[in-house]
Amino acid sequence: MLLKALKRDKANLFLSGIFNVETGGMSVRTERFNKSTDDFTGAFRECKKCSSMDENVVFFSTCSKCLKSKENYFWLHAGDGDGVYAVFDILKTNKKHEEATCIGFMTVLFPTDEFAKPIVEHAVGNALGSPSPLKAFGFTVDLLEEFNDVAAFKSFEITRFKLEEESVFISDAEAQIDTSYAVVRVAPSSPDPVEWTMLAFSEPVGEQLGLYPNDVNPRPRILIGMDSAWLAQNGIEASMKTPEGKEAFEDWAVSGVTSCHISPMSDVAIWFNYKINEAMEKLNYAASWLLQGAIHGDSDCINELSKYSDKISDPDWVTTWAGQRLQHNFADTFKRKKKLPFVVPEASTFDQAHEGEQVTELMDVCDILSSLYSEYREDERFEEFISFNDIGLPLAYMVSSELCELTEEGVRYIKETWKLFLEELGVPDDGYEDLESLLETAES
Repeated sequence: MLLKALKRDKANLFLSGIFNVETGGMSVRTERFNKSTDDFTGAFRECKKCSSMDENVVFFSTCSKCLKSKENYFWLHAGDGDGVYAVFDILKTNKKHEEATCIGFMTVLFPTDEFAKPIVEHAVGNALGSPSPLKAFGFTVDLLEEFNDVAAFKSFEITRFKLEEESVFISDAEAQIDTSYAVVRVAPSSPDPVEWTMLAFSEPVGEQLGLYPNDVNPRPRILIGMDSAWLAQNGIEASMKTPEGKEAFEDWAVSGVTSCHISPMSDVAIWFNYKINEAMEKLNYAASWLLQGAIHGDSDCINELSKYSDKISDPDWVTTWAGQRLQHNFADTFKRKKKLPFVVPEASTFDQAHEGEQVTELMDVCDILSSLYSEYREDERFEEFISFNDIGLPLAYMVSSELCELTEEGVRYIKETWKLFLEELGVPDDGYEDLESLLETAES
């Protein structure tokens, strides 16, 4: 019923980000208003008195000290356990003004490899070389229909948030300021106060599992926070009773362990968010994700920051980026010491715009990389390289085949891939016209 209502209202989904879960539970929260001090406390400022996931209470963790309550915080078991999950803005277009407004969000809790990873790769790939890269991150609600029985999902209401100017934050339940967790922020577009109803949609389950309570063991796969007025207007309401006891989740939590990853996936989520924002040409947000990864020791993020060498040396940019990623303690320390805890490599000649020219012509580079991608994909010598460069190589192939035109951003991707390929072969750029001559040079 929800999908039909969204289609009828011509609402669309916009990929806003990726978050990672390491503790088995996700959370949705907003800023907390402190009546005694008449100001807002941070959504992620926790205290030692309470827990993010109360063992005795499903969904909620209330605390008089850090002000958590069901009006501003809840947790939920995530998908099949730990993983990386996608968050979408739900956008409704005003036909008169042709403006899109955010009326809610949707989190899709299908396993990483089935949903989040292919969605990001598909969107980033379509954005490259596109004159309107933002459109690549927009989807119709048909996106969800590829999953079996999605129309049969039953929903239960968790809580409702009253929002004025606050954002909603989606993350691991244990996320705090200055942690490595990827946090996605969604904000309503309405200038007036709104109420968002939080609904969890669960896949059908069988009676043979000994379910509880009311023979229902929920396994939420889609979580939405939607404008309560819109839901009421479209006759959408919870179709099942909200679970009241933690036993309702026990079978699910145990089965989810089998799908959990062993190593933390913060680096994966951060990198996905970096690539999303870079493809959208939101470069400052892209840099802020790299900074978060670098702060927590990710070498790929540290190396990639060399692209922003002109700004990473500016304290104002560093503190701004840190604030965007909730790295507040780091920002305070950086303001005092004016020193990064990592060393950003010097930008290579390929990363410095209009500085130094490569010898091989750009179109020859595209033809060479295209040949590598199409003819050597099964070659064990290049299997790892081709797998790693899953943007630059397909892009070069499309350019060589005249399937797309290059943008400035696309040129940078191809030049980076070319530089890495020469380093892989251990040869300088002496001006090559085809892949065969390059490989002959490498072998000699």
